[in-house]
Amino acid sequence: MIKKAILFLLSIIILINCSKSKDLDILPFTEFSESEENDTIDAAIEVDPDQEIVGLFNAKPTAGDRDFYLLKFSNRGTAYQMVQTAVPMIDSKISFYDQQKRFLFRIDGSGIGQAEKFWNFQPKSDQIYMLVEAKKGSNSQVPYIINFISKEADNRQEVEPNNTIKDAVPIKLGEIKKGYITPKGDIDYYQILIDEEQIYDFSVEVETLSNLDINLGMRGGGGGGGGGINSASWGGSEKFLFLSNQKGEYYLRISGNISTNNQKDPLYYLSINEELSENEKPIYFEREFNDKKESATEILPGEEIKGVILTNDQDWFKVDLLKKSKSLDVSLSKHSGEIPLIEIYKTDGTLVTQNNHSTSITARNLAEGRYYIKLSSSLKKQIFYQLFINVRYSK
Repeated sequence: MIKKAILFLLSIIILINCSKSKDLDILPFTEFSESEENDTIDAAIEVDPDQEIVGLFNAKPTAGDRDFYLLKFSNRGTAYQMVQTAVPMIDSKISFYDQQKRFLFRIDGSGIGQAEKFWNFQPKSDQIYMLVEAKKGSNSQVPYIINFISKEADNRQEVEPNNTIKDAVPIKLGEIKKGYITPKGDIDYYQILIDEEQIYDFSVEVETLSNLDINLGMRGGGGGGGGGINSASWGGSEKFLFLSNQKGEYYLRISGNISTNNQKDPLYYLSINEELSENEKPIYFEREFNDKKESATEILPGEEIKGVILTNDQDWFKVDLLKKSKSLDVSLSKHSGEIPLIEIYKTDGTLVTQNNHSTSITARNLAEGRYYIKLSSSLKKQIFYQLFINVRYSK
């Protein structure tokens, strides 16, 4: 800590002297991590992230200075916070690459004369390449100093990078994960894996105390189905309710906007909670993803199903009539906000009937066979509902 404080004070002294004299060209730093031969990834300088990384943004004839480093982590699995000090007249950015020299992610959140900060980073391998570059300007007198500050181990924490489906972090029913929207524009993927045959009823919730506007999306394995929610508010939570799924893979996508006034870690908590029956009365939920006729949720006469219409979502249900019926009654016992459009279709896609801003519809004298019920809305907000059907058969 003493060494860091001394380096910081020396940086301030240099900046003050630079404003007084243009002839100052001798630096008080003797230990620099970089050399002027490390401007390509193949010439990366090997460094220990547990030590300070010190370098200069020297003037270049055609573009800003580029410094490559090969970070060798001695404690893989440790999470870090990374801070690059501000350098006058420099707009910098930092990029990371894996051992195969493939791009991972970039930190580029500030402007000229501003520091760069990465709130949370947990490397997956022992070696990672880092590129520090000046987007604009040069300064051969004031160095940049980069520190990787280790954090306490937390097995709930996401492992970066997880910004693609193939790098999704597994999460189980009943688990809580801790994640960060960092760097700016970060996207975090999680995988819910249900490997048992029974059907689970559960909800997904993301909560934050930071000034984050969280976006939560969900999709099925193989890209099938999906939906998203965003309440467009700073802080608070987003929640997928009434999910009911069986064996398979499901993916969550978390992103968000960070308020310019945010002074806290851009931290969120993701939880997968199993839903239980109320007062021992069975609760049935729609099966996500049922946004197509081919993936419709089966509903039995006399049952009530809870569901939610998401943004750009539609919910399909199917019911089998065992013989000719006098009527098929479809009603919403509960709903939030606008009444959704309710439609009944035959198997061939022919529309039988639909509601007219009412919470119930009836189709009469239907032949034996399968029928489909579709709920939808043009509004870009969630609609919670409880759907009930009843069939009266002809004698």
